[in-house]
Amino acid sequence: AAGMGNRLETKTAAQKAIDYCTEVHQSGDGYDRGGWRYGPKEAGDLSVTGWFIMALKSAKVAGLKVSPAAFDGAIRFLDSVEIKDAAASYGTASHYKYTPQDEHANSAHRLTAIGNLARQFMGWKREELQASVEWFVNKGGVPRGEAVDLYYWYYGTLCVFQQGGNTWG
Repeated sequence: AAGMGNRLETKTAAQKAIDYCTEVHQSGDGYDRGGWRYGPKEAGDLSVTGWFIMALKSAKVAGLKVSPAAFDGAIRFLDSVEIKDAAASYGTASHYKYTPQDEHANSAHRLTAIGNLARQFMGWKREELQASVEWFVNKGGVPRGEAVDLYYWYYGTLCVFQQGGNTWG
């Protein structure tokens, strides 16, 4: 709304929200910042952290001030839940856990879509993410039939669209 409406009162309110997200809600302080969870300063989980990263990216695109330390903490959190799979059949791929302590193996395709989308929004190169995007598409599949996993399709579609290339085509 702040970027699209370009109204001072909307931008002021949005800046206050972003300041809350980064100064009050994000886990840790200073260099020890990490991800986000449902309550302020709780240790992060990938699902909630993904939403906050999208909010920070949207704020930045709208011209709002976003502390670089918030993105640094988000990257540290993503690194803490990333599992690198050097032996994947389509190259070096990563998949993601829900929290550093909780893998949620049955949801790995969903979590990997979130993790890759977050990395895309923070500037990772497509070629660095391609194998991981292929990994979650191969594991999670593409839409067909009556069974629809809306959570996966939201993140998976947005990530694959951002990735572009043959994976999207």
